[in-house]
Amino acid sequence: MTQQTDTRPVGPGRFTTITRYLKGYKGYLIFGAVSVVLANVLLLINPYVLKVIFDRLAKHASSAEILMPALLMVALAIASGIFRFLMRRTIIWMSRRIEYDLRGALLDHLLTMSPSFYDRTRTGDLMARATNDLEAVRMMIGPGIMQIANTIVTVITALSFMIVLSPKLTLYAIFPMLMVPFTVNRLGNLVHRRFTKIQEHFSLLTAVAQENLAGVRVVKAYRQEDEEIGHFSEVSSRYVQLNLDLARVYGIMFPLMFFFASTLSLTVLYFGGLDVMNGKITLGTMAAFFGYLTMLFWPILAGGWVISLYQQGTASLDRINRILFTEPEIKNEAAQPHAGPMQGKIEFRHLNFGYNPDTPVLHDISLTISAGQTVGIVGPVG
Repeated sequence: MTQQTDTRPVGPGRFTTITRYLKGYKGYLIFGAVSVVLANVLLLINPYVLKVIFDRLAKHASSAEILMPALLMVALAIASGIFRFLMRRTIIWMSRRIEYDLRGALLDHLLTMSPSFYDRTRTGDLMARATNDLEAVRMMIGPGIMQIANTIVTVITALSFMIVLSPKLTLYAIFPMLMVPFTVNRLGNLVHRRFTKIQEHFSLLTAVAQENLAGVRVVKAYRQEDEEIGHFSEVSSRYVQLNLDLARVYGIMFPLMFFFASTLSLTVLYFGGLDVMNGKITLGTMAAFFGYLTMLFWPILAGGWVISLYQQGTASLDRINRILFTEPEIKNEAAQPHAGPMQGKIEFRHLNFGYNPDTPVLHDISLTISAGQTVGIVGPVG
């Protein structure tokens, strides 16, 4: 059986499947969102408190005046840590439960499929979708959603504080960020295409391994060990090559994210240093601004990782949806009551049949089997 790339439409909507499960865990999602907001906002107050400390030190304030803001920073950090734990406890737990539910739904749907479906689909492909693909979807739902929410809250809150501190420096900081969406979009699409190829080839690799293990007696009986070892080695080498192709994209994406972050630091350091020397802003303002800028680094650096999770998750979700949205050829209708035992005969008239419509096996078969009659059908296999 040949393995081909499945390019069929995936059904009503890509996210229809997981949206249904997200609604079932709405409480965890809401509590997780609240925890995300509080964890980030509380932590983002600290740089402004640091500005107050620097300004008071510049005015030779007493130790008591320095101690209270310092204790406030510690309290804010502890509270932020608690909410950050709750954030992970709810969102990551939710993603694990959705993974469990989705795997169960996948199994339930597979049990309704007709034999022709399994004739067209390799066991290894189904195993890959039930393991690697489901894990990629879980990573998109859990860490992906959590990090996107973190990024949104952090960017909005940090930029608001930065504008209050120095609109001019904020403008200089935003300018290098303009290249980030364009870069992420181009590289993200490339990640999606390459990861789809990896998952499809992983299905083939799993199928080859499963078929050799299940049919090891046949392989040994016909002395096909060397041929099968060579075939498995060829498939494995191709899988390694596809992963290296994806790694090359990551090799470009993540250094670019670090480059953008470093450019931000150098830009703010230069123009902010000039403003401090010219007395336009205080050293405390500069320290607070760098604090917010540092907090923006992780969303920028994590942007590539989040885009990677999204592209991998959507590619895997498409593969899972192709199974979930495949209608069974035989559907169980509601049983109709019968007054008595059924009687009659079985009759075929000019029957044509094949598991694959393109390759029929039976041609123009006509047959009548009367009640109580035993019929044996013989012929070559295949």
